[in-house]
Amino acid sequence: VDNDSHKNDLMFIYLENEVIQTTSLNVSYDNYLLLVATEFPNKCEINVYNLFKVSFASLSLYQPKRKIISTKFKRFIYAAFSPDGNSIACIGENKEGKLQGLIYDIQSYQKFKRDNYSPINVFDLPKGANKITFFNKVICTSGKNHLSFWCLFENTCKEYKSPVDVSKNYVDHSWVDNEQTPT
Repeated sequence: VDNDSHKNDLMFIYLENEVIQTTSLNVSYDNYLLLVATEFPNKCEINVYNLFKVSFASLSLYQPKRKIISTKFKRFIYAAFSPDGNSIACIGENKEGKLQGLIYDIQSYQKFKRDNYSPINVFDLPKGANKITFFNKVICTSGKNHLSFWCLFENTCKEYKSPVDVSKNYVDHSWVDNEQTPT
């Protein structure tokens, strides 16, 4: 928060008592949204908080702006915002250990259930995938023996087969915005 009178103040988000662990924290490109992915005994959640309206005199930060709840997945391993902050890409691990990539449109007000959103894209990922990001219509996933690019089409997500050496570990990746090319 850029407010000189509050430079030494800290803001905390209190998580529910049943939380097993926080599996991902991420901030949108414009620094206005905070994403917190948490694992519970029987579900996992992604909560999106609006940092633009933070006031140290109010408790508005403690209530999520958007909430994605899943009982299908054991945990969300990683989650990230799209560059415009309108969507979230995440890696979900189901109870059998299978990994899937999911894309959620969090700006849509057509909720699947109360306080929940249905993914607009779902695609299978190999074991070892542990990071996902996207830029425009291209998604990148990386991890142990894994680096893939995926192209988003209307209701599908297709893997782009590239000559990448998958015998190596890819622990991180990011997008360069000035030329719109991955690094």
